[in-house]
Amino acid sequence: MNGIQGSNTSNGSAMPVPAFTLETFFISALYFAIALISVFGNILVILAVYTNRRLQTTSNYLLVALAVPDFFQGAVSLPLRLAEVLKVEWDHQSFCRASIHVSTLFGGASNFHILLIAVERFISICWPYFYCSWITTKCALLGVGVTWLTMFIFSLLPVMGWGAKEPGNNSVTFCRFPAFLTQEYITIMFVFVHVIPIITVTFLNVFILRASLDHARRIGVQVAASIYNSRTEGNFEFDSEKVEEVRKRKTEAARQRKATRIVGAVVGSFILLVVPINIIDFVEMLTGAVVPVPVVKTAVLMIYSNHCVNVFVYAGFNSEYKKTFKKIVLKGINFVRGRGTNEMQCTNSLEQTNTEGQD
Repeated sequence: MNGIQGSNTSNGSAMPVPAFTLETFFISALYFAIALISVFGNILVILAVYTNRRLQTTSNYLLVALAVPDFFQGAVSLPLRLAEVLKVEWDHQSFCRASIHVSTLFGGASNFHILLIAVERFISICWPYFYCSWITTKCALLGVGVTWLTMFIFSLLPVMGWGAKEPGNNSVTFCRFPAFLTQEYITIMFVFVHVIPIITVTFLNVFILRASLDHARRIGVQVAASIYNSRTEGNFEFDSEKVEEVRKRKTEAARQRKATRIVGAVVGSFILLVVPINIIDFVEMLTGAVVPVPVVKTAVLMIYSNHCVNVFVYAGFNSEYKKTFKKIVLKGINFVRGRGTNEMQCTNSLEQTNTEGQD
């Protein structure tokens, strides 16, 4: 299935190993850049929430949970993809089965974590009075645990005997899902790992954005009305307390809107980058048509880039994340510089000692 593994038009038959071309170099460079950003960007997200108490909320814990499979996509799945593009010598059968397993596991886990994030925001907007009792850290961890367990079992089903098949040609050179997986397995994966999360997340996100705008409008009207009443009626002591209460609600609403904007951007980028490859898969699965290779390669790069964009979303929509990212990066740079300075000092000291010994 192209959507996770990103193979192109090969049907599992043997193909000659092409020479290293400009196209191969360009695609390899893009894969390497995406992998690098995915690894270090998601590490930044995890460290930011770990080091900054203000970011230690249930919403951000779920963002950290999303960063974990995105990290592994960059650290494990993308290097496998890069090795395939570069035509590194391997045992194709074993390599492809391992590549399919990790791609299914981490790609599916990422999709379901985005679904968990959208559900958390939906509950906070739709049932705010029950949010604190329903969405606890333990509840979030339970959802994350169920997600990983489900995807781990599902990705291992071909290894355990269901959903796997032998490729039509033993000299297969492309790790394409239809060459190693049955149509039934691919269909179930397509529906439950991609289609259902995408459709659910889309509808939830539309509702969240509409409800957030309506909530912000009502809070603004309440604040304006309270200030007007305090000025016209002259009951400053009572009205000031009422205005303060409304302002607190406005501050909380602003915090919720900030979290909602982040979720909206994460979900929006997810839909934009994941849907194209799923449309290609759907067309190929139903009609048997062969989509042009450049289109498939572009869609594959898009779905992999989905795992590295979130760090830019957090930095762009949340100043607290942005400040924490800067602190972590500066500390890392200072640590490297300090270590380099210490090594130079140590080297100079040793050279001076040797010189004195020779004298």
